[in-house]
Amino acid sequence: MRNRLFIIYFLVMTISCSESVETFRYKRNTYISSLRLSSYDKGEKSWDLKCFSAEINEKTRELRCNNPQIFIIKGSKVTAEIYGKEGIIDLQNDKSFIKEKVRIHSKIQNLKLFSEKIYLDSKKNIVWSDSKVKVLTEKTETIAEGFTAKPDLSNIKFYRHETKKI
Repeated sequence: MRNRLFIIYFLVMTISCSESVETFRYKRNTYISSLRLSSYDKGEKSWDLKCFSAEINEKTRELRCNNPQIFIIKGSKVTAEIYGKEGIIDLQNDKSFIKEKVRIHSKIQNLKLFSEKIYLDSKKNIVWSDSKVKVLTEKTETIAEGFTAKPDLSNIKFYRHETKKI
């Protein structure tokens, strides 16, 4: 009788463990608190990323970032700061998607941009959105249905926009 109980116990434990091992094998995510990541181009730092917390999918090399902060750097100076509530960064292709209460502060252009989502392509050195954006300078407010620009918001082009003095 004891042998049968032991065999039943062993089989139940083996089955329950094998499921969690299989699930774990395919998930392969790493969870990180307070992440900092930097990117370099030709020996110079091009951006810094800070996340309150993050999850990295090791198989797809995708980083999900909570409260991302991206600092665009040229030379040794921060030229723009990008903030949002959630970010998805494709580490393999250097592309990012930032959403929810996104704001970009361009220190070079002295303007602030607000949107619900933006895309950033580090290889092409471009940032864009196809959703509503609001851009503020000291003297103007622009509302547009999208934009493209360099990450520091230079060379900005608006789509279907209206600008007024404030």
